[in-house]
Amino acid sequence: MARALHIVMEQGCKRQREEEVDETMEQKMTEEQEGREKKEMEDRTSLEETKGQILKVHEKLSALQGEKHRLFLQLENVSHEEEKQKRKEQSDPT
Repeated sequence: MARALHIVMEQGCKRQREEEVDETMEQKMTEEQEGREKKEMEDRTSLEETKGQILKVHEKLSALQGEKHRLFLQLENVSHEEEKQKRKEQSDPT
């Protein structure tokens, strides 16, 4: 009888340890899943921020290209005016 009681108690302890191991494994898996989800969210947020920064840089690039074009045309006009002025002075030495 004592031996049977001892075996039953041992089985109960073994079952309890197995349940604790199962709970620990479950908790670890849950934490890993939560970690993956958090990382995915951070990556998604980071990607969206990067896309926004790229759009801003493209807009700035377009604005700078427009400014460059405008300044080049202005330089061309000034250069033509100077050339006309020089020709006028050379042809009309007063």
